[in-house]
Amino acid sequence: MAIMARALPNAHSAAALFLMALSVVAAAMPPKDLCTRTLVVTEVYNDDGWSMPAHLREVSDNITNIIGYTTGYNDPAVWGGSGTSTRRVGTVLSTCFLQSVSPSGGQYNYCTATLTVGDYGSISWMGPFNDEEGDEFYNAITGGTGIYNGATGSVRTNVLKTAELWRYQFTFLEKPKC
Repeated sequence: MAIMARALPNAHSAAALFLMALSVVAAAMPPKDLCTRTLVVTEVYNDDGWSMPAHLREVSDNITNIIGYTTGYNDPAVWGGSGTSTRRVGTVLSTCFLQSVSPSGGQYNYCTATLTVGDYGSISWMGPFNDEEGDEFYNAITGGTGIYNGATGSVRTNVLKTAELWRYQFTFLEKPKC
């Protein structure tokens, strides 16, 4: 009987350790929405996340004053393609070189961008970025980290509102490593 009593706490300990390990693995698993070959998010402009050369801040009310300069953006990304979701998926960090401005106020840029999705990883892409409402264009996915390590494919961008809302549809050649 003494042997059974000693084995029982060890069995409980082993079961408890197993359940703890299982909960850690479950907590580390990314949401299933991140694990498909297609991911759709919307970047929402954040004025506090916009950076530019200090000497241009005084003249930034007129976008033509910053043609030829690189600006940076650090904006929230939300789930889905409308921009109305309150479910944040991560952050889009980008730098863009402004090449020209259209008569209607659209901006023609060349950008590099990275979507970071918490501890699960990031996706990077780059290319021409025509920021005018209604425009649609494609850029190459240049890589990733975490579950997106070695990512390749393309990202379709839809400009929902000039300089404010951008819908990204990432299409990966291979499923993320979830």
